Amino acid sequence: MEEIDLRHILQQLWNMVRKHWLLVLALPPLAALAMGLMSTYIITPVYQASTTVIIETKASEAAQDPAIVAAQAILSNSTMQQHVKNYLELAKSTTVQKKVIKALKLTMTPEQLDGAISVSQLKTTDLIIIAVIDKNPATAASIATETAQELSKAVVLDQVKVVDPAEIPVLPIKPNKTLNVVFAFLVGILAACCWIFVREYMDNTLKTTSEVKGFLGIPVLGVIANYEKSQPGKKTSANALTTLRTLEEPNSPIAEAYRSIRTNLEYGSLTSAPHKILITSSGPQEGKSTTVANLAVSLAQAGKSVLVLDADLRNPTQHKLFGLANRQGLSEALLQDGDYRDYLRETTVPGLMVLTGGPIPANPADLLGSQRMQHLIETASEQFDQVLIDAPSVLSVTDAALLARKVDGVVLVLASGQVNKDDAQAAKERLDNVSAKLLGAILNKW
Repeated sequence: MEEIDLRHILQQLWNMVRKHWLLVLALPPLAALAMGLMSTYIITPVYQASTTVIIETKASEAAQDPAIVAAQAILSNSTMQQHVKNYLELAKSTTVQKKVIKALKLTMTPEQLDGAISVSQLKTTDLIIIAVIDKNPATAASIATETAQELSKAVVLDQVKVVDPAEIPVLPIKPNKTLNVVFAFLVGILAACCWIFVREYMDNTLKTTSEVKGFLGIPVLGVIANYEKSQPGKKTSANALTTLRTLEEPNSPIAEAYRSIRTNLEYGSLTSAPHKILITSSGPQEGKSTTVANLAVSLAQAGKSVLVLDADLRNPTQHKLFGLANRQGLSEALLQDGDYRDYLRETTVPGLMVLTGGPIPANPADLLGSQRMQHLIETASEQFDQVLIDAPSVLSVTDAALLARKVDGVVLVLASGQVNKDDAQAAKERLDNVSAKLLGAILNKW
């Protein structure tokens, strides 16, 4: 039997709560506030007044003999208890209720009054408690007093005396604002948790490294945090190196994550480290281009000569990330006779050069699948320590599949909580169909 990993379960629960922390913090107090306002301004308050009467045995006027009086005094408790039970029913009888309604000139039926009155015996004593609830505190007290009086008139065998007269209540018994607010707060917590669990259960996206490994069966080379979520106050510019965290913040966790990916690529293979690496994603907007640029900077900072080749000819991005012109690039290098090095652009990072995408051609797939492209990649790998190719997403077009067989390995970028499991699986299968060597995945935007 497989052992339950409690620590892993708790970590998953914590990740879910952390992901939806705003809901967890906001919903309970909002629910409590709403209930507090309802209890104060919407729910009509209800008051309760009560009176306590005692049942006493009448002494017979003919009983002058001390022996007879003593016999009457020791009337069995069971007989008195039976009398009390009878009087409980009598106090709730229609006859008594009609007399109360008539005496107080109430605008309610006996059935309505019956619902407002409760009559109970105080444990096993001779005391009867008559409690009345009403929206008007004075009415509640009047009904309780009048019911006791009418009960006293209806009782013949015994005497009914008021012990505690009914007083006009000051505070309502309903709604209980404190109890309602606390209950609403707890319900808010429960609702937030239920909403999170339902959403996570219905969520068909890949979110964690364990899900990537278990579902796709490929290693995870690294995890990149979502910078926009962790730094909501910062804005990015497409014309500056703002998305290159390895340059801006070399000591940040994100920069360290890219260094970890660099190490995994260099030493993760049992054979030689891959020099020609294609980086793609299953769909758009998963951060593959940013990943290529940051990984290239990290490799260059390690002393390697690196070439970033923007093969996303339909939507080239690398020139924006590095702040370069895109008048010429890969598309012209493939169409024109000449050395591809004439189209390379230097960056501010020593050892790092970029071959931008260039003008968008009419036939990107034909160019990328050509022998000229194969030759360009092979030549570049001889002149640079590392060639990183930014390819279009796998499921969007066939470009990535065409390029996958021209490189040493493919890295699949997956956006956490964004990429659908079915899409990720379809992307992997499409790469497998062309016998691509899948080095692993990078979980982005975590």
